[in-house]
Amino acid sequence: MESLNIFLRDSLFGRLLNYASKGRFFSYNVSQTLEDEELPSPNSQGQIIVGFVSPDDKDMPHNWPALARMVAGLNLLLLNFSFYAASALLTPSISGIEEEFGATTAEGTLGLSLFVIAYGIGPLLLFPLSSLPTLGRSPVYVLGCLAFCLFNIRTALAKNLQTVLVLRFFGGFAGSTPISVGGASLMEIFEPNEFPYAIAFYAVSGVCGPVLGPRWDTWTAILWLLSGIAAFTTVSTFFFLPETLSENILLRRAKRLREQTGNPAYHSEAEVQSPTTNLALRIIKDMDNNLKLACLDPVILFININTMLSILNYLDGFYSRYIIKALPLAAPSILKLLEIR
Repeated sequence: MESLNIFLRDSLFGRLLNYASKGRFFSYNVSQTLEDEELPSPNSQGQIIVGFVSPDDKDMPHNWPALARMVAGLNLLLLNFSFYAASALLTPSISGIEEEFGATTAEGTLGLSLFVIAYGIGPLLLFPLSSLPTLGRSPVYVLGCLAFCLFNIRTALAKNLQTVLVLRFFGGFAGSTPISVGGASLMEIFEPNEFPYAIAFYAVSGVCGPVLGPRWDTWTAILWLLSGIAAFTTVSTFFFLPETLSENILLRRAKRLREQTGNPAYHSEAEVQSPTTNLALRIIKDMDNNLKLACLDPVILFININTMLSILNYLDGFYSRYIIKALPLAAPSILKLLEIR
């Protein structure tokens, strides 16, 4: 019952219905739950900073019932599965796209290239967006998955190659939500001793997408299948993925306390530190931090290079087409080791 309350109250569905009904549906009396707890005293500005009252606070995602955490985690695995399936399932049908639109091999594979480029660009915008206390992670998941579904449907109905290429790019951008936010959500849901297992299953779900997906010659049939998976995932996350961002949870708690007690002094830490959040500045700051971390830390830099080469080879045989041909002939053992095809 407690898990159901969490889904109804903190899912995007529950939040929207509560807002539209002006609090009549899925209301949550915070003042009653906190009446036995020691609230902090007002600071020098007369503000009462609202936080989690104890490590056992029931609103902390770590403290949700096991069922709620499990369902939320499965939703994230499904998101990851559906997106990575889309990155590779269309590859065997590239010849069908070339034949239908009279395209060259380079033009046919451009759709895959644009998709991969887009899901590299997407996290630069989507992660800062999901970290906004006023928005949170759930809307980014649901809207990204919905847009991904719609772009796949429109791609299946495309009448020319240009439309396919443009829509594949935007589909990759919209569908990159699990890459952007999935790991952060898992860390927020699971305890530190549980997180390694959760992230391992999360990684496996990404691999299973292309591996378990069917290989059909009709490229439109694959897109319709992906659209169906994305539609199911959209509905599932809309109803059964509660908000996990602590800043958003506390911001909504402070707002409820102001409404239920009539005391305007209640504020969350996020409201005090950034009363007006500039999204553009936040994106620039996050990009700067990410680039510094990726380029200046040797461990992360070499992991990124290895991941890049692995993905290139996995999707398009990059090693065998380009790198191996460019290696010195004086290193036959290296060539033999790297030869993939």
